[in-house]
Amino acid sequence: MLATAVPGAAQAILGAKFALIEKPGFPTTRKLSLKAQEAVSLEGITGDPFTNGATLQVIVNGTTPSSQTIALPPGSRWRGASELTPLGKAGWKYAESTSVLRGGRVTPVRGLVFARSSTGKFKITLTMDSRYVPLEVGVPNIGTFAGVVLTVSGGPTYCVNFGGMAGGIFGRNDALGFKVSKPLQQGVCPTGTPVCGDGIIDSPFETCDVGHLDAAH
Repeated sequence: MLATAVPGAAQAILGAKFALIEKPGFPTTRKLSLKAQEAVSLEGITGDPFTNGATLQVIVNGTTPSSQTIALPPGSRWRGASELTPLGKAGWKYAESTSVLRGGRVTPVRGLVFARSSTGKFKITLTMDSRYVPLEVGVPNIGTFAGVVLTVSGGPTYCVNFGGMAGGIFGRNDALGFKVSKPLQQGVCPTGTPVCGDGIIDSPFETCDVGHLDAAH
């Protein structure tokens, strides 16, 4: 079972590129990058992660599915401001540094940006690695879906989907990498928490639901 963050005002953003690369070893080295962008979007930016923090969930489905939910703490790692009007320019940037003066690395997230321009362009970019904090999401070998859910505490939820009903062009898809680009659709944000064995396939985060021991999905 893959647990999900419970969305508030869920807003799906069209994906552009997703890449998860894995290098075997001890420990295994992993890098993940994601980009989502809509040229014209009605989605807004509200909430205050500087004060309240946020939650990020990354999910991959396929032969070996996995997920990780990460709490992004409030404070100085955040820069930016929410919009003052529904269609105003706004954005937030979260970054972690190895510098002790800047708080050090506390999650596998290196950088996260979500922003809306005054012309209506909405983007999300994300980079993660396992160099200092474990990145528990691994390549699914073979993958069918990748998704990210970003929930601003006290604010909206944004999600990005690759594969599944969102579609896309699959690139590398083996034991060392999973890449998907140019989804045709936004897909949908999750509307609840998948419950393994309840007989309901909670797409996109469950691909089957056949029993209480069905822990793979």
